[in-house]
Amino acid sequence: MEIEQEHPVQEQAPAIMVAFDTENGTDPNDVHTKAAAIKLPYNDKNVEFWFTMLEAKMRFAGIQSQWTKLQVVITLIPMEV
Repeated sequence: MEIEQEHPVQEQAPAIMVAFDTENGTDPNDVHTKAAAIKLPYNDKNVEFWFTMLEAKMRFAGIQSQWTKLQVVITLIPMEV
């Protein structure tokens, strides 16, 4: 005997993840204020972790354009690097 379901199970489409380093969106109007507030001492002992933390801070600030991301990175990386 087969049991009929009242509400058939619907398959959901998988979430589409956008790589932050290649995403190029539109920044919010106050992005410059938020970008200027990002502070993160450079860590040459663990560069990958440093970039992960910087990416998280930029996401939190709502930064989406490649231009603004570049400006934040070049502001925080020391000249000798």
